[in-house]
Amino acid sequence: MNAFEGVLGSLLPILMTLGLGMLARRTGLLDEAGAGTLKKVVSRITLPFVIFQAFLTADYGTDMAVVFLVVAVLCLITFAAGFWIRKKARGMSPLLPYTVAGYEMGMLGYPLFMILVGAPYMGRFAKVDLGQVLFVFSLYLFMLRRQTGGEKSLKEALMDIIRNPVMVALALGLLLGVTGLAAGIMASPAGAQITSITGFVGAPTAALILLAIGFDFRPNPALLGPVMKALLVRLALAAVFGGLAVFLLFLFLPFDPYLLLAMIMMLILPAPFVLPVYSHNAQEKEFVSMYLSTSTMVTILLFAVLLVIKPLIIGA
Repeated sequence: MNAFEGVLGSLLPILMTLGLGMLARRTGLLDEAGAGTLKKVVSRITLPFVIFQAFLTADYGTDMAVVFLVVAVLCLITFAAGFWIRKKARGMSPLLPYTVAGYEMGMLGYPLFMILVGAPYMGRFAKVDLGQVLFVFSLYLFMLRRQTGGEKSLKEALMDIIRNPVMVALALGLLLGVTGLAAGIMASPAGAQITSITGFVGAPTAALILLAIGFDFRPNPALLGPVMKALLVRLALAAVFGGLAVFLLFLFLPFDPYLLLAMIMMLILPAPFVLPVYSHNAQEKEFVSMYLSTSTMVTILLFAVLLVIKPLIIGA
């Protein structure tokens, strides 16, 4: 009963917040501009603090290089598989490779992983995130811009990435961690203050993004077929190649239950939420929007399963 109550205690706030987002849209409490503001608050204010703390406290031993390599190769393989399947299978979206590769670690992954394991273990998620975030902000976005005919030049796109508060927070935390300065900072009185500040500012991240996701969830029956095809392909690739990646990871590294949870959390996440930004025609935008909202709801369902099996993984 205690385990059941623990799962319910983690899951109910998520479902309630998603429901409140849907209700806010139906009642007019939130409009498109308001939901957009929520996302900006998360991406530019609260999330950078969460990511900075995660990378600041990550373990930067040889394990990091192994995890980085495995995750980066996983992203490249699923991306290539998306192009191959798009070529061979009929009725697939032109954006299929971008819907099956990459993971929305920032806006959704970090908040959910925080709920799953708590702040002390967020460094494991940062370790897993590094390989995929470099993939998304390099090859993935470069190819996506070519596919959709993005209007910004490569220089402008790079400047947007460099000025992105999430990337600044990641780079700063990574720099302090790799150089060893983080260990000294965290061992000093300043460490407790940094943890207090990042915890306080980052706390609303999950609730704000779940409200925005609930607001965005608008199923369109006409798009259900193409969306489900793309989603099933993504889940199949995640199961096959993700399972292989996990096997290889712990073939080279000692088993770490929290690192395993971080890998599973990544694999059940939807594609990067940046996709709609680069969708220019109405049909493409509608497909991407429904795909992301549907796959996000599937992520929540799989997250519920992860909450149930978590005690078996960590041995609690």
